[in-house]
Amino acid sequence: MLSGAMKGNMCLEKGLLTGVMRVSHEGLLSGFNNLQTYDVFEDSVYTGDYGLTRGEVDELCAAADLSAEEMRLWYNGIKIDNQEIYNTFSVMSAVGKKKFSGYWSKSGTMELISSLSSATQKNALMGLLVPGAELSVKIEDRVSPAALKAGLSDEALYSLLVQSGYLALTKWGEKPGTVRIPNKELEKAWSNFIYADFFPEAGSALKGIFSVLEPDLISQELEPYLLTALDELSFHNVPTHVCKDGKRRTHEAFYHNVVFGVLKGGEGDLKYNSLLSNRESGDGRYDVDMDLRGVCVIIEFKSGSEDEDLLKLAADAVDQIEGEALWFRLEASHYGDRCFML
Repeated sequence: MLSGAMKGNMCLEKGLLTGVMRVSHEGLLSGFNNLQTYDVFEDSVYTGDYGLTRGEVDELCAAADLSAEEMRLWYNGIKIDNQEIYNTFSVMSAVGKKKFSGYWSKSGTMELISSLSSATQKNALMGLLVPGAELSVKIEDRVSPAALKAGLSDEALYSLLVQSGYLALTKWGEKPGTVRIPNKELEKAWSNFIYADFFPEAGSALKGIFSVLEPDLISQELEPYLLTALDELSFHNVPTHVCKDGKRRTHEAFYHNVVFGVLKGGEGDLKYNSLLSNRESGDGRYDVDMDLRGVCVIIEFKSGSEDEDLLKLAADAVDQIEGEALWFRLEASHYGDRCFML
């Protein structure tokens, strides 16, 4: 069909075939070769035609009386030939409805990603929910349909996610590429996906846990819930490594990312004002801070080896949080004494 309609068609001067993915290694395209291909990885000819440019969006925002900065935060960030472009459908939807929301992300489904990605890959993707996080990955500029059927390698998975617009490729070349979640719309899409896929029963549980707002009760309720979730993961998903003192521990970042991903995905149920991670406060950085309806909840993670005293680690975490909580009371008087530690 492609050969007859396109390459072998003597009545056709020029043909343009558009799509999302660049396909390779398939015999069905053997008679339809010698194409000029322009893709999101290295096209420098049609860069401004994959979406709206910054100048076009600024002009639209001025005409529609919308914030150009807010538009950038919501829909900008996908890069073509190192130039950031805006999602056309989302921008025009925001202009038409006078409201910033996840328009493009609601038009599709991420079930394919869930079915093709492994638990290890999902854990890596969960880490991208932490604000400012980037992931260095191996990536290919095309995907074979046979690879989709067999299950995705890391190279194929991230190629699929970049080409379909779910992740932004910030660096790519001879070395591994760097990907990230580029804007608010995709951040919400990812948090909803990971939340629903990893913890399908979490909504009512989290809502009940944090409605208590008493540190001891929250910890008691949260512990069995997280243990159940972690028990479903393989040993290979929770690796240990040898630390400087010679003891083997699982990196704190693993638990940090799991809990942050759950809380981020539960935004609709918890209705918190803000959720922050790894920000400077006091003498260091807190792991997670959640402003839950005027109550400041600070969460600190500690990981120990098999022979370490967990109560001692917890006490160290409490001392660390006390310094951070003091900073919050000084800097945000509206919290007053309503500052909880976990």
